[in-house]
Amino acid sequence: IIPAGRLTDRRAFLNQGLMARHALILSLILIGLVGAVFFPSFRADFVQYDDPAFVTRNGYVNEGLTGVGVNWAFTQRELGKPLMHEGVGNVWHPLTWISHMIDVELWGLENPGGHHAMSVLLHALSTVLVFFCGLRLCALRKLAANHVLAVAFFLAAVFAIHPLHVESVAWVSERKDVLSGFFFFGSLLAYLHDRRWLSVLLFLPALMAKPSVVVLPLLLMLIDWWRTGFIIQKNPLPVLVRSGLGKIIWWMPAIIATALGIWVQYTGTHSDFVGGSLTTRLVTMATGVWFYFWRMVVPVDLSFQYPFPPYGMVLFPLGWLALISVVALLWRKRKEWPEAFFGIAWFLILWLPSSGLVYVGNSFTADRYTYLAMLGPVFTLAVGLVKFGKPALISGGVITLILGTLAHQQVKVWNDSEALFSHAIKAQPREAIGLQNYASLLQMEGRNAEAIPLYEKAIKISPNDYIGKYNLANCYRKMGRLDEAEAKYEESLSVYPGYVPAWINLGELLANPEYSGHDPQAAREALRKACQLSQLRNPLAAAALLKFEARAGNQAAAKNLYNQLPDFVKQHPAISSLIKITPTPR
Repeated sequence: IIPAGRLTDRRAFLNQGLMARHALILSLILIGLVGAVFFPSFRADFVQYDDPAFVTRNGYVNEGLTGVGVNWAFTQRELGKPLMHEGVGNVWHPLTWISHMIDVELWGLENPGGHHAMSVLLHALSTVLVFFCGLRLCALRKLAANHVLAVAFFLAAVFAIHPLHVESVAWVSERKDVLSGFFFFGSLLAYLHDRRWLSVLLFLPALMAKPSVVVLPLLLMLIDWWRTGFIIQKNPLPVLVRSGLGKIIWWMPAIIATALGIWVQYTGTHSDFVGGSLTTRLVTMATGVWFYFWRMVVPVDLSFQYPFPPYGMVLFPLGWLALISVVALLWRKRKEWPEAFFGIAWFLILWLPSSGLVYVGNSFTADRYTYLAMLGPVFTLAVGLVKFGKPALISGGVITLILGTLAHQQVKVWNDSEALFSHAIKAQPREAIGLQNYASLLQMEGRNAEAIPLYEKAIKISPNDYIGKYNLANCYRKMGRLDEAEAKYEESLSVYPGYVPAWINLGELLANPEYSGHDPQAAREALRKACQLSQLRNPLAAAALLKFEARAGNQAAAKNLYNQLPDFVKQHPAISSLIKITPTPR
């Protein structure tokens, strides 16, 4: 005869063992879901949207794991390697750069499938961590045992295969999401198990993979408050202050990472001059939240870039009014519906770094910004569904099947540049960036006649797009429409006078004796401007001016210019190929 107390202990032990076995089986199923949805990416190529700048044509990354590359990843100092454009180092995420270097070391640049496989693996591991975070969150609120597994599995399954997450996983350049997410969820899980110092240690690499996870301390404060059912005293300020001070070991690295991130971004090209004013971003923020919620529910017509909605003067104030009203309602009902307020608060906290308070890009919204934020609303939905028993299980299964099917199709969109850009102009025909990138791809393939109308349409949508005007000028030049090419180069420079490629090509055009607008003096000034703006670090600008001076018979000027060039510029093929017509210094 077993005493009643020992019988209870034995049942608890058996239940825990059963839960552990179920958790293991469900974790394997989740990994299988990720593999089933994302396996097309194993055969995918790099795309011509940031992948060249981040990996294939980044001189620090495409040599693999080197001391110089690691130094650059942490410091962003110029160390003599070529970069595709000056905006590459706008975000401080050294661990992400190093992960790309490791991929090159392992797979090279001829096997993009290996790079994709690493992102899928990280996403699968993050999915398992989300599952165990869900188990712990449910346990903290003392949900019924049969509900705990269902809620956690549904939460992780949606995270694993939601179409909005395809961009973060299937795009090599967005490695920062899956890498930071892995350490973020590891840190969160450690905190939920009261392993504070382990949580902090995992938080550090998360910050070095993507600094936008700086809001983790705020999320931990929310979780602490949610544990109590949002019980609040008459004066909540002392409670919030104590909770915030209790997170000081998370706040310290978060503050340092924030300062580094802002400094790197605002000393690069991601500034308010390029990104629009802070006022504009603040006005549009709330409407963006509703677009995110809509795409969570109806994830169709997804694209890598989204235009600002029409009728903004009406939508933007209504967006703020609706958001404030919903948050206020859920705040008032926080004791009756604690998971509802918890879900929207989670979303808003994780969305905050990409909300527009700091410039992060010119897209109205972006799928990748939901990678961490979406879990809050999904958790609310999961807790609500399990209350309906078997109908909830059927509904959850249907939702998962639909999302998985849509995500599988979205993965194919990222197969190559042609698929990505052609899909973008169909899904979001009002977005200029999609048109520009598709036109650029056609231009690279020599299909200038097909590219020109796409560029012209994009410029009508975005008249201040200096890169689009520059590319259109190049198309005109290839087609022999030289007067139109010169006009577009000048329009590009009128928008952004610091754009070096436009100065180079304008100078080369004006230096062409077969052009009716041939002007050697203006050509020399344009090429000198390109060299001046690039501080003699752009090999193409230096090569163009060297060639011009040599052909003009100004050997002394060419020699003087060559002697001023940094060694890494002299070694560039554009310069070394000119040795026959430029003097070799003694």
